[in-house]
Amino acid sequence: MKLNIVTPVTRPQNLSAIRESIRQQLGKGIDIEWWLIFDASCPMPPISGMLPHIENHAQATISGMAGHCHRNTFLMQQELRARLERLSVLNEWIYCIDDDNILHPDLVPWLMANQQVVEDASMLIFDQQLKDGTHRLSADRPRVNNIDTAQFMWRGTISTGIRFREDAYNADGFFAEEINKRTLCTTIVNLPLCYYNYLR
Repeated sequence: MKLNIVTPVTRPQNLSAIRESIRQQLGKGIDIEWWLIFDASCPMPPISGMLPHIENHAQATISGMAGHCHRNTFLMQQELRARLERLSVLNEWIYCIDDDNILHPDLVPWLMANQQVVEDASMLIFDQQLKDGTHRLSADRPRVNNIDTAQFMWRGTISTGIRFREDAYNADGFFAEEINKRTLCTTIVNLPLCYYNYLR
């Protein structure tokens, strides 16, 4: 299983904590690649402590609301790779971790323990908790204003041609609704496998 983690960056001071949360999940059976897209307002700092062959960096020439244009940049890049390299690129999983959050330590172990569920799915939606363990949002069919970016991951096959609305803060909900319409294989996981604003 290939998992692409996408992080738009305006708070580079948080990257070491995010990097460590990802590093702790390496070698557990999931092929992880981390894509950092730095906002134009945030010059890319000297990179130290990189995860070799895992961590990729790009400097955006634009600034955007809530990282939506940066996620769109990644989606366009994946679709171009599929055309130029191999269509199977679109079967890879995509997951967004904002630069005020970390990878939940239970997510990768759950993916590994439920490989057939993951294989049969095109979209996974999780319960979300706060840093102190308090429940925040339950997994459900995606609805605008009722799902957070960190709550869902999806295969590129169902997002081809769909983009995050760059003028709406709640674009994650619109995007999740749209890609969910394209699949009958959305799996609801009623376990807290993601955080909300862990680094705030």
